[in-house]
Amino acid sequence: MNYSGENQSGFYEAPPADPNYSGNQGGGHTGFAIASLILGILSLILCCCMGFNFILAVPALILGIVTLVKHYNGKGIAIAGIIISSIAMIITGMMLAFYGPIFSDVFKVANDFENVRDTYEETGEIPEYLEKYTDEKYDEVWKKEGYDDFYDFFDYVIEEMDKSYSEAENNAD
Repeated sequence: MNYSGENQSGFYEAPPADPNYSGNQGGGHTGFAIASLILGILSLILCCCMGFNFILAVPALILGIVTLVKHYNGKGIAIAGIIISSIAMIITGMMLAFYGPIFSDVFKVANDFENVRDTYEETGEIPEYLEKYTDEKYDEVWKKEGYDDFYDFFDYVIEEMDKSYSEAENNAD
């Protein structure tokens, strides 16, 4: 080989390989980072579907972390996926903390609807677990939603649930 790197046959030879190179130095696998970002964005969009977005946010977080730990390509994308999915989980956690008790009460009414309706229509009494919503501190909420008070709202709920149950019974026949 002469000084220019050209061998005697006229072809250039590659420089000698680095003896410390192990072959797998990360790289590749940008798919993990991209999947993390896409799942993170979807989980943020689906925050209104509490619980469902966790199905997307957790894998987004895992894929983003795997991308960083394994030194795959797409570090910035993976970090964005981790941040977005974390924000989605935080928002959902805050919504569950705020709305969770309300959902619990709604499910209690739905599960025992006929008894709740009959008692309310006969005596005007609401279940004890709903008494808290008659407090004055909620009056502004009911007025904002177009109701005079909780009882006005509850009348509407009973009427609408009654319609739904009647329609379901008619469709079942």
